[in-house]
Amino acid sequence: MLLSEQLNIYIVEYLYKQKRDAPFVLRGVPDRKLCRRIRPFGKKNPPTQLSTLDQFEKLRLKIYEDPAHCVQYYASESGFSVRRFEHYYKQFFQISPKDDLTKARLLSAQDKLSSGLPYEEIAESLGFGSSEYFYKWYRAHLGASPKTVAHKK
Repeated sequence: MLLSEQLNIYIVEYLYKQKRDAPFVLRGVPDRKLCRRIRPFGKKNPPTQLSTLDQFEKLRLKIYEDPAHCVQYYASESGFSVRRFEHYYKQFFQISPKDDLTKARLLSAQDKLSSGLPYEEIAESLGFGSSEYFYKWYRAHLGASPKTVAHKK
């Protein structure tokens, strides 16, 4: 058995343990066409599914650590087109990158509001163009204004 086949089988087992779909498997055998299409980050790395999954997990951590960028930024960091990035991201994590970015921004905004930072700083750190847009966005997603959330805590 080739090393790439062993890695693909390892990933399939990992995804099933995580209760994720393994879209690149057909009847227990890795789909070679899809495996060839998914390339790892950087052109010098050998093509393995494991490195691609690891890179997506690292990228997801970046999203939660610093949600100030848009999906296009993370797609360009990964080396995939936006559409392909969204496709693989959703296959790996069962959530679209846009929804995950929204969730990361909400969590970060709540943390920063509870620490007492001004709205302008929070809006800027989360990548919003203005504090007014941040205010409207926050209210649309949580149903309460950031001011009321900050005062409750």
